[in-house]
Amino acid sequence: MATTWGQKSPIYNDNRSYINRFGLDIVEIGTKKYIKIIDKTNNTVYFSNEINSTYTYGVQDSLSKKIFFIKITIDKSNGKYGILIHDRVSQVGSNTLKIMESHKGEKPLQYKRLLRNHNIEIITIKDKIGCYYFKRNRIESKIKELNNKLENICSELYLQIDNREVLNGTIPRFSYNSKEALLLCLYNKSIGHCVSSIELKYEGNGEMSIDSKTHESYTGKKYNKLLRSVIIIISSLIICHENKIKIISSEAINPISAWLLIGYFDTTYKSDPPELFNEYERKIDSTSPKSLKDKLFGFYNKYNNDGLLIKVELNDKNIKKANDLFNNLTSRNINRKNNIIKC
Repeated sequence: MATTWGQKSPIYNDNRSYINRFGLDIVEIGTKKYIKIIDKTNNTVYFSNEINSTYTYGVQDSLSKKIFFIKITIDKSNGKYGILIHDRVSQVGSNTLKIMESHKGEKPLQYKRLLRNHNIEIITIKDKIGCYYFKRNRIESKIKELNNKLENICSELYLQIDNREVLNGTIPRFSYNSKEALLLCLYNKSIGHCVSSIELKYEGNGEMSIDSKTHESYTGKKYNKLLRSVIIIISSLIICHENKIKIISSEAINPISAWLLIGYFDTTYKSDPPELFNEYERKIDSTSPKSLKDKLFGFYNKYNNDGLLIKVELNDKNIKKANDLFNNLTSRNINRKNNIIKC
């Protein structure tokens, strides 16, 4: 027997069909514990808010509109957490169902906020392909090769790419609330933390979008430039849901991020709306022609709330450029002192 409400309301799942699709675990990230839900069908991962044992957790599949419930158990003898899946609607409790029904019709964000007031958290599983399992064995040898080069010039630095819950230490991230992203990190051994990172999110159709963040104490050391070269080198080796990555994209929010791609790789780029940058460029060229770099910085200065969507095709030419850039940044050539990374 299923309970429904409203035209788009979920159906309470009263069987164990979800067992084949979802993997459930409790993970610790930093000092906090979360429920991790792996959608094995779509190769995506989702996390709850920090675990609160008093909460009822509902996992809702946005495609099928089905929902199942999770109960957190605590072994008081050792303090360890466990997961119990509610097999029957009756186990959830009639009060929980009444509360959920009483807020039907609310907008999704308001609905979730209202339920949290009653210690109920809904985790929505979206119908979107991800890259949680990315066949790391294909890129481990390349990361090792790059780390060997990096160690020759900065013995304290090393690269690591993995899912967030696997990576150690604190990590500067563009989206601090995003625990689902695949992360490329530049670690400093002396402090045991990641000092610069790039988030990778699979957008489908062989495209991976990136966002970057460097700890404020390590800016100006060319770490962002280094990581962008690494991304171009390794992304063609990443397999997401049996699809090869063919395009790296970035919504560059500042001129430096834009130039680190446009200035070093063959790219396509456009503003939003598309004609905005083209009109700006034509106006500049008609009065006092400037370099592309100067145009980019001028554009961002004038339209500081608008950025560029930049795409880099992972072809042989761009991969060679990325390898050349990485080698230059990690070179011991004294004549290139100003062009190498700082340890």
